[in-house]
Amino acid sequence: GRKGGRIVEHLRRSGERVVVVEPDEANPQLPHCRELGCYVVNGRSNDPWNLLESHIRGAKAVVAVAGDDGVNIETAVRAHDLVESSLRRTPLRCITHIADPNLQNVFRRHEVYTDESDPFELELFNTYETAARVMLREAKTFDVAANCDSCEQHLIIIGLGRLGQSILLRALKDWKIDRLPNHALHITVIDTAADERQVVFAQRYPGLLDAAEVEFLQLDIHDPVITRGRYFYARNGSVAPTAVFVCLDD
Repeated sequence: GRKGGRIVEHLRRSGERVVVVEPDEANPQLPHCRELGCYVVNGRSNDPWNLLESHIRGAKAVVAVAGDDGVNIETAVRAHDLVESSLRRTPLRCITHIADPNLQNVFRRHEVYTDESDPFELELFNTYETAARVMLREAKTFDVAANCDSCEQHLIIIGLGRLGQSILLRALKDWKIDRLPNHALHITVIDTAADERQVVFAQRYPGLLDAAEVEFLQLDIHDPVITRGRYFYARNGSVAPTAVFVCLDD
């Protein structure tokens, strides 16, 4: 996908030899990978035979960035099993993308992650979580609160896909930890499936929505209520938004 394509470009610019494992022969990224000098293995990365064909036992690192968390986890486990039975003198570094924070926490307790005696170093990352931290920081989201004795902040998150959820989660966690007396945080979430996603979020992170005043609006961005700008100004006694995060998949 796009993440893998960008990583390939960066590694080739750095002079690294790269093997790409991809099940879809029609993937539009593959011609560019071949132009960059990559060897391509057609197949699933969680298949031990494909990993062996990619010469994993002699690799410096494995980067698992499939669009499926389960495939990435299984790839890491298969890679671990293959190098554990080899005679490697240096550890294989395995960098694995897991988008679901709860699944990431569960996997951290797996022996693949905790065993320090094997020739395998596992690192987990989440692009959505990283992006949420950067976006909140760049918007200086909570700088206003730190410079006033009493104030209210209002964030708008448009689109509650993986990135929108990560921003909501990060904002609520940061606010719960660092909020100051006489300060308030209001968050407006706008999404076409807001009602359903609110229920899922509340079940996944029980009690966290109580950290701030969070309003979920099931609206399309083309709805007149949105296009007229109603939610981008102060209303009902609340302050105008201090930051707006647009997180639509399109």
